[in-house]
Amino acid sequence: MSGSGRLPGRRWPLWIAALDVGAFAVAAVWFSMEPIQGLVVGSAIASMAIVGGVLMTRAPGNRVGALLLASGTLFALANGLGAYASAVEGGTSPPGAVAVASLLNEVLFIPPLVLLLIGVPLIFPDGHLLSRRWRAAVWLIGVLTMNQARL
Repeated sequence: MSGSGRLPGRRWPLWIAALDVGAFAVAAVWFSMEPIQGLVVGSAIASMAIVGGVLMTRAPGNRVGALLLASGTLFALANGLGAYASAVEGGTSPPGAVAVASLLNEVLFIPPLVLLLIGVPLIFPDGHLLSRRWRAAVWLIGVLTMNQARL
């Protein structure tokens, strides 16, 4: 690394992390989310997205950063949609908007948790599975997660 202090490689993961944190902050304020809930969820989103963005920028070949950034983005989206659905329920929103936001909130809630709690430990620390035998476990987890989203 040169002495200029600039980050090497791609910077788009950092922009996505900043967008995740900013969009959640706007949704939390706009839709009057409870302060404690906003603090806890916002901290989780910020930590996942920022650490994932920095890892993807500093170690582009490591898949841990991609999983962290994806889980932070999906978690921000799910919680933003949930805040919207609860804030405008019974209000003057378009008829199907609340139903779609609630449905997407429910569907998008489990996948980021699965990525974070199961996916990251499976490939930590180098971004690769321990052996090829673990691929079956990853496929099974993916199928079960998609089946849950379908319910």
